[in-house]
Amino acid sequence: MNRHVHLSVLALVALAACNDSTNTTLGTVDSLSQTACDSLSAQSTAVTSVLNKDDAIVDALIQADAPYLITLVGPVSYVALQVPTPHTDYGIFTKPPHAVTATSTTPLTEEYIDASCPDQGLGDLRLHIHQYEYSILTLEGDGEVWLYFGAAGPPENEGGGGTGGQGGVGGQAGAGG
Repeated sequence: MNRHVHLSVLALVALAACNDSTNTTLGTVDSLSQTACDSLSAQSTAVTSVLNKDDAIVDALIQADAPYLITLVGPVSYVALQVPTPHTDYGIFTKPPHAVTATSTTPLTEEYIDASCPDQGLGDLRLHIHQYEYSILTLEGDGEVWLYFGAAGPPENEGGGGTGGQGGVGGQAGAGG
């Protein structure tokens, strides 16, 4: 009887490990991932997220190529990314990882751990944004999220290759809204 209980506990522990949705696969080492890592020690601009998507462009605007420290105001809140160049691959890096759950312009891909500084636990999310001007990010969690948003390469129509592929499984996907 005691042996049965022991095996049941081991099975539950193994099942819990399989259901862990946190992806620890390393992303691609490239200049963008290195820039994000270097930005961890730079002065971050403070931004407070908003509860209404329509307010994000005015009250919670994130520009490319700068680090931000975002204070989350609810379990689900929003910030706007100012997209400088359409039809371009971008990276969104967050600490903690998995804070971004959707964008208004593009379905999300898998999120990885930044391979340029894996010990920092920096989430590495790559996406292609077709639309010019703004993309609304949906953020989930509480407290603060550090975020860096930057272009991964030249636009497609200028002969750029983009971010390339990343291996691994896990992460999360979502659709914009």
